[in-house]
Amino acid sequence: MRANAVSRTVVGGTCLVLAVGGVVAGVVAPATAAPCGSEDFTTRGDLDGDGRSDVVVGMPWRNDSVGGVDLRYTGSPSRVLTSGQLGVGTGEGDGFGAEVAVGDLDLDGCADLVVSAPAEGQSEGSDGEGVNEGQVHIVFGGTGGIDTSQVITLPHDSSNLDHFGAAMVMVARADGGTTVHDLYVGAPDAEVGGDAEAGEVFCYTITPDPTSRVTVALAEVRDQDDADVPGAAERGDHFGGVLAAVDGGEGVLVGVPQEDIGSLQDAGAVWFLRTGATGTALAAQSWSQDDTTVPGVAEAGDAFGAAVGSRGGW
Repeated sequence: MRANAVSRTVVGGTCLVLAVGGVVAGVVAPATAAPCGSEDFTTRGDLDGDGRSDVVVGMPWRNDSVGGVDLRYTGSPSRVLTSGQLGVGTGEGDGFGAEVAVGDLDLDGCADLVVSAPAEGQSEGSDGEGVNEGQVHIVFGGTGGIDTSQVITLPHDSSNLDHFGAAMVMVARADGGTTVHDLYVGAPDAEVGGDAEAGEVFCYTITPDPTSRVTVALAEVRDQDDADVPGAAERGDHFGGVLAAVDGGEGVLVGVPQEDIGSLQDAGAVWFLRTGATGTALAAQSWSQDDTTVPGVAEAGDAFGAAVGSRGGW
């Protein structure tokens, strides 16, 4: 199952959340301006350096599901960003814009954009047919808006129809004297240990780099067959199809509504993939309605975990 997530940011006590054709990341313009190059990072989501926050709307089904991202600038003309403008993607069915995330990745004072296309491929199989494993791309903001001249595509080893990028969340984390971002990407249809569509979650660390703007490193890939993750990978779990970041960079919540609890099909469960202060993976937790700390009783078809969210520390 693919689950569209809604990105939200709170500034000055005000939160704006929109949902149009997929996914939105956006914020209300705060009173304090922070143009590119400033060390004042109170403005969030300012893609064009005018000191006011902008709105980003994913449109994965636009133009026969080629997709696009509607960039609603406050100081520059609005525009639609497409994969073709970035020189990526294969066209129809890619779903570019299925997930979006915004953050100042290179710490230049302007927000940058991360976009997923869970059906995009970059290779061909042995039969010459396209391999649509899914891709995630990073593009940078600056004075005047998104710069299409530079794009970073995340490295991964997903296979055809894994739908890498069907879910995606990003959270900032303090690392010494700087700020890094942890980017979590779900591939809910990945095969794990021979079990089709069991699913897995990728975690990337994005670090500011003065020579290349950012450095992207794959920190880990986790699934239910890992020793520190409760449960076991099973066919059709779609682990990684629902994600929510945890404030402070302490990990990610994973909703698995297709998880069977005993003999109860699709009763659902939720995992907390914990990380330490430096991003190191820690032992995970999981909950279902069969746990004594969770009200209710697990029942077939409950789909517990179809949507998850988090606010505050753990």
